[in-house]
Amino acid sequence: MAEKKQAMKKSPLKNITGKQGSKDNKGRKPNKTDVAMTRVTYHLPQAIVDKVAGYAYWERLTASEILTDALLTFFKGKKVKAKPKTQSIAEKLESEGGL
Repeated sequence: MAEKKQAMKKSPLKNITGKQGSKDNKGRKPNKTDVAMTRVTYHLPQAIVDKVAGYAYWERLTASEILTDALLTFFKGKKVKAKPKTQSIAEKLESEGGL
C-alpha cells in the first residue's frame, strides 16, 4: 500500500522530455519570445494547418514557434493600437451593486 501511495505522488510529467517535461529542451531550438504564453483558438484553412504541421515536423519546431515567428514578422514595423478594454458582465453587476 505504501508503494502505491509513493507511486501516485510522482508527477506524470516527469517522464516527458522536451519543453514542458524537462528544463533541458534536448534537441529543441530556443523560443524567440521567452515570455508567458496564452492558449487561444483560431480557425484557419486546412491547407494552412497542413503546411504548418508539415513544416513543424521537418524543421523540428512546434506550430506555436512557427506561428509566433510568422506573426512577429507580419507585425514588424506596424503600429497597432490596443483594443478598448470592455467590462465583463460580473464587473458590470459588481459596479452596479448587483453582486
